[in-house]
Amino acid sequence: MGAALNRDGGKGTEFREAQMELLICGVGSGGDCLCKHIVASVFALQDGVIESKITLGKTATARITVTETNTAKAVGSGNLDVFATPMMIALMEHAACDCLAEGIEPGQTSVGTHINVSHVAASPIGTEITATATIEYVFGRKVEFMVTAADGTKEIGNGKHTRVIVDAERFIAKANKEKP
Repeated sequence: MGAALNRDGGKGTEFREAQMELLICGVGSGGDCLCKHIVASVFALQDGVIESKITLGKTATARITVTETNTAKAVGSGNLDVFATPMMIALMEHAACDCLAEGIEPGQTSVGTHINVSHVAASPIGTEITATATIEYVFGRKVEFMVTAADGTKEIGNGKHTRVIVDAERFIAKANKEKP
């Protein structure tokens, strides 16, 4: 690319405009280009204009005890009285939501958009399960987590989970508008 995306070293607006000119789609030479919105976001972040309360490495946990109501047999994901995989996933998402709770603005919430987990050990009725979510990556409104679940003696599940921060009112309005 024609210019690096780094601080302008005090060279001022002319330097920044020159960098933008080289990077905005269709303007730069050799076909190297970026969307002007991405470039503007990078400059804003570099200058500290955008502050985030979401911290890499932050963790949160959620706990539940395995009962007859959250077994594979009860929720229809199997026929055994052991902790159901869908319930483990819900607990992991709960931990991720708790991890974001202090970092989002009033009126915002987060929605799960992707999860890829393994459920590697069974947990019988009476076992306490703890799910932990750790923020690994943040890009704009998208937050990626490492998630684990354990039963006190061993890990029972692990994987990755992605959430996106949204305006709750607009999200529900859009969902209601798209009803069949």
